[in-house]
Amino acid sequence: FKGGDAFERASKVTSVIFDKTGTLTKGTPEVTDVVALQVGVSREDVLRAAGTVEAYSEHPIGGAISSAANTENIWLHASDPSSFNSVPGKGVQCRAIKSDFGYSFMASKKKSDSGTMIMVGTRCWMAENRIYVSPATDGLLWELESQAKTAVLVAVEGTLIGAVAVADEPREEAFSTVSLLTQSGIKVWMMTGDNIRTASSLAQLVGIPPERVFAELLPGQKLRKLSEIRSEHKEIVCMVGDGVNDGPALANADLGIAIGAGAEVAIDAADVVLVKSDLKSVAIALHLSRTVLARIKTNFVWALSYNTLALPLAAGVFLPAMNLMLTPPIAALFMAASSLLVVLSSLALKMYCPPGREEGISAGNKWELKLDNFSRKFDSKSGQNCARSAARFMTEMVPISFRYRYSAFRKGKMKEDYDDVEG
Repeated sequence: FKGGDAFERASKVTSVIFDKTGTLTKGTPEVTDVVALQVGVSREDVLRAAGTVEAYSEHPIGGAISSAANTENIWLHASDPSSFNSVPGKGVQCRAIKSDFGYSFMASKKKSDSGTMIMVGTRCWMAENRIYVSPATDGLLWELESQAKTAVLVAVEGTLIGAVAVADEPREEAFSTVSLLTQSGIKVWMMTGDNIRTASSLAQLVGIPPERVFAELLPGQKLRKLSEIRSEHKEIVCMVGDGVNDGPALANADLGIAIGAGAEVAIDAADVVLVKSDLKSVAIALHLSRTVLARIKTNFVWALSYNTLALPLAAGVFLPAMNLMLTPPIAALFMAASSLLVVLSSLALKMYCPPGREEGISAGNKWELKLDNFSRKFDSKSGQNCARSAARFMTEMVPISFRYRYSAFRKGKMKEDYDDVEG
């Protein structure tokens, strides 16, 4: 947490928006299908052209295509790095130095001294660049996308030569995280630049309702959609993302949470960083902030109520009628007891049990206290388990400095005391 303000805002979150690629998914996509769409163009030719452009890309899909080309030992076209251009949410393009790839459809095209332009991206981007996508090709993309795969098209000099499909598996903890948030009364949404069919398939796997899925969004559109959810639905919004495209939304959300293994831009823009990149930490962070804020309010109420009752008694208000009054020494003792109870109440947070886990994990010595089984130990045949648990519980309530001195003084003797305890 980057400051107490972020911790306090986390307790008020009512909606969580997840990015898809690298957040709900593992962020390690793999190429599953490579399809050639032109006569005389092989599968290797499609992967070679796509790999030539994606070699300069930092997007996970580009990394998957480059990795597939390297795995299959496919050589790439020499290209001009300065010609590389990336359009967020749409695609990438680059100019190969070679002016003729030997494809039959290129025979009728005028050769260019500046090389051959290769484009890899969505069907919408191809349409924007006046590249024809046939109904058969569109049907192929629909089929791939219905299988939760992300499909991109590959074009050379304005003509489609093939399609590449990439699949990214959801994280193991994605479904349980969405369930925990839903059980806490928090609405879960998903925003992605991917197509609606792939996004809907993944949402169904992790348990996000289809009406809360927004797909084919550019970075600026994600920001507008976030503002729409906040204003129209009256929600306090938390954005969870990992990529460069998520930076604006993370910075403008009521609370931004970045995956620790994500891009530096996302980490810098976020209020909270998940160091272990575990999605369950999102639910734990929000639950922990609510628990701590509730304990703070409880301590305030306790302290105010205690003093409201004790101050009149110490001032002698009840002396004439009831002959009740606190002497200064006892009043001082009551005041110390009030502070002690508040401190003990706060230290009880060390027994905090994260949602979705059966055990609460203690700080300090890192021993584990099973809250659900604590009461059962009183009914055990031997009192040893109860004595051990009680001793450890009281040890956690002692200041650390005194605890270490006491442990050093009692070293070797505590074990004998525990072993000699009987019911």
